[in-house]
Amino acid sequence: MNDQRDHGLQPLNQLMCDADLKAADLVRASANQLTHKMVTRAMKGRRLTRNSMAKVTAAFNLLSEDAVTERQLFNYLPPSLKERRGEEGAQ
Repeated sequence: MNDQRDHGLQPLNQLMCDADLKAADLVRASANQLTHKMVTRAMKGRRLTRNSMAKVTAAFNLLSEDAVTERQLFNYLPPSLKERRGEEGAQ
């Protein structure tokens, strides 16, 4: 896998295990268009867009006792718009 896209297991994975949650639980709880694939990718550390991260975070917060932020669920930042477009000046 491409090292820039694979960030390894995320804190989300451990938090879901601790709360005995599965990807299907987040999909069912979500009011947004969240898919099993998005949740699985999030848990495994495949790079997500900011929008996908927000959907996963919102669904997790619906099912958890404590509200968490994206920074607590993921150990990387989503790519900037310039990075996604491949524009010069992207870091």
